[in-house]
Amino acid sequence: MPQKADTDWYDTLEVFGLKIIIGDNGCLYAEVASGDEYMPDHILDVEMQEHEILTMQYDG
Repeated sequence: MPQKADTDWYDTLEVFGLKIIIGDNGCLYAEVASGDEYMPDHILDVEMQEHEILTMQYDG
């Protein structure tokens, strides 16, 4: 499995949740929860403002 995950990495990704927020100041914010099909109980949470990542946490 590790070799397939390396070779076909994008094919293994899943988006579990996505939240897009338009702030009072007009800025876009996004919260993304993602993972891969091999370890669905390990989730990567990413928070973004416009084109900048604010926080990134790995849960699992």
